[in-house]
Amino acid sequence: MSAVEVKKSNDGVHRILVLAHEGLGGTGLAGLLDEREPDRGAEVFIVVPALSGSVKRFANDDRDEIAAARSDLERLVAEVGADGRSVDGIVGDSDPRLALEDSLRQFAADEVVIVNPPGTEMEGLEEASTERALKDVDLPVIVLTVS
Repeated sequence: MSAVEVKKSNDGVHRILVLAHEGLGGTGLAGLLDEREPDRGAEVFIVVPALSGSVKRFANDDRDEIAAARSDLERLVAEVGADGRSVDGIVGDSDPRLALEDSLRQFAADEVVIVNPPGTEMEGLEEASTERALKDVDLPVIVLTVS
């Protein structure tokens, strides 16, 4: 696989892209962001993949998964932005690898935070997106495991 294309910016603003899987984030994510940028001077962009099975995806019947991802995104944006942090986000592709790649083409990230469930709960696509980020993203990547 080739390196993932990353949008560039030279305006001096530190940007953190967060790829958060289903229902995860919360205080663990906010705490990590506090460590990464204690003055809250960074821009944070959260991507929540709308995880769905291939049958539902091909049948275009993933409304429930998109609604769940949107709900997670709204919760995370509110939690991460509660302390005045600049935060925005989107519901991403159902394939977390593609969600990550698409987001890096649009958002000029300086680092990536991937929020995963514990290893025993992680599914194949979550593992693949994490591996791809660690191998093919030419940025610092932090993997946060939360339950």
